[in-house]
Order: sequence, then structure tokens, then C-alpha cells
Amino acid sequence: PSFCQYYDWATALSIETWGHSSAFISTDYQGNGILRGTRRSCSICAQNYVSVINTNGQEIWSTDVFGSAGTIATIGGVSSDYQQNRYILFQNPSGNLQNIGAFSTSSLSFIIKYNISGTPIRLTNLTEVFTKIVVDSTGNMFTASAGRIRRYNVFGNMVWEKTGYNINSIDIDTDKNCFIATDTSLTKLNPSGNISYHLPIG
Repeated sequence: PSFCQYYDWATALSIETWGHSSAFISTDYQGNGILRGTRRSCSICAQNYVSVINTNGQEIWSTDVFGSAGTIATIGGVSSDYQQNRYILFQNPSGNLQNIGAFSTSSLSFIIKYNISGTPIRLTNLTEVFTKIVVDSTGNMFTASAGRIRRYNVFGNMVWEKTGYNINSIDIDTDKNCFIATDTSLTKLNPSGNISYHLPIG
């Protein structure tokens, strides 16, 4: 059989003169694909982007996030809730960012919530650099750096913060429990941020 028999569809991304890279892909509750990466229109002009692709391989919406004179902010992660709102975690912005709606911020890290149409509708400042984000079905946000983790409610207000973890990855379940993986342990936090269990590994 030919290679083409092994997939349902394929879609092409717009390629800039100086290259295009899709660094990460994830899916939402409805099975849409969420791509994030970087495209360049010149050797020093980089634009970070997020594109949402539906289950038929068609682009629903896409946004570039960039600043004046080619300055950019790193996209640390993307997550979605059940209503198909997208939550994009930005890190270390340089210059004034464009395509984030009417919002402005000088925070080292922040989250922009985009609605189903790709319109920015909320800014949450994180005050320091965070590198990971997961969002539950109703829009509670969990974000983490190497040494701390926070939970924000559906309005973007911080509920709790925990420190002292050398975090590799985080995930959540449908009951808003949070799971923290490090090199040596797996910890489960309940919705209030208290430890349900702590298991050494390795």
C-alpha cells in the first residue's frame, strides 16, 4: 500500500521565505489540532504563531504574536477549555507585542485567553517566568516553572501557589487534581493544592 493510505488528510502551512517551523502540536476536547511555532520573513524577523486546525484539516484561525522591529515573545505553551477558548502562555516579551488585543503588559510571563474566534479576551499577568500551562474543561488554569506551580480560577485570579518542586511536567484530571512529575517523584495535589500523595520513583 502507498503512504497516502495511512492518514485521513494532510494540510499545508504557509511557508515564509526564510523558513517555518512547527515546534509543538496538541489537541482540544473536540479533536481540533493546535499548532505553535515560528515563521520568518527575513533572516532576523521572527514571528511566533498559533494555528487551530479542525478535524477535517482546515484552519479555523491563526494568529502571529510579535513586537516592533521584529521583537517577539516566546510561546511557552497552549491549552484549551471545553468551550474552545485557547490559553497561550507567553514568556520574556521584548518590545511592545502586537496581536494581543487591547492588552499591554510588562510582566515577564503572562497568559492571553482567546475566544473560539481567535479574539483576545483576557490577560493574566504571572509576575515571573512560567514555562508550562494546562487548562481544565471549565477554564481553571495551572501553570508551572521549574520550582513552583500555581492554580488560577476561571476569572484569572490565583487560587493557590506551591513551591519546592523541581518540576519536569504537570497534568490535571477531570476533578481538578494536579499531578507533578519530577526526576525522582510523582505528587498529586487536590483542588485545594494540598498533597494527596507523594510517590518516590526511579
